[in-house]
Amino acid sequence: MNFAVHASHFKDICVTLLGVVGKDKYAEAIMDSISRLDIDKSHIRTDERYQTANNMTYLTADGDRYYKDDSWNGKILDDIIVGFPNETYEDFQETMKIVRAVKYDNIFSFIYSKRSGTKAALMEDKTSEEDKGKWFRELLAAQREISDEHYKRFLGAEFEVLFESVYKDGLISGKSGEFIITLVNGDESLIGTMHRVRVTKTHNWAVEGEIID
Repeated sequence: MNFAVHASHFKDICVTLLGVVGKDKYAEAIMDSISRLDIDKSHIRTDERYQTANNMTYLTADGDRYYKDDSWNGKILDDIIVGFPNETYEDFQETMKIVRAVKYDNIFSFIYSKRSGTKAALMEDKTSEEDKGKWFRELLAAQREISDEHYKRFLGAEFEVLFESVYKDGLISGKSGEFIITLVNGDESLIGTMHRVRVTKTHNWAVEGEIID
């Protein structure tokens, strides 16, 4: 399952869109984090009809939702662009607030580049390339720390993994049902097969393990 929510700023995300996407528990994990900022969260509800066995939610006395520490095995990802025309460091820090609040497992991040035919391509840009690069490196450093901590929770876990390709150094790469990149020692004969894997090592973007079935 994949989903995306787009807005020029998180404060501008429409309530209707949040309400629709929020019916999915994976999406709600992101929306819960965002709702801790300056967004009206009166539209966020917990509905027992949408709960699943490994992703149960609970309500506090104030009606806010939270997740049990051992109930979340999915991944939260996002695309982040740094250096939109005339972006300031203060604007960039608003992005960093979101990154620290949501604590993404991983992000796909880029420095803004012009796309012909868009209004942004016609904008005069007073933000220097040097500043854009500096902010981009700051974002990546912060996310690496967050991802390191997130992936450590998988140490010792077991996943069903579908192997897809040769990685390097005698490792074969696959993805678990939770879309976690998983590496094991092996050869091309594993590609296209599914095996149960126990995680023995974690990185900030993937896990390594051993086949146990």
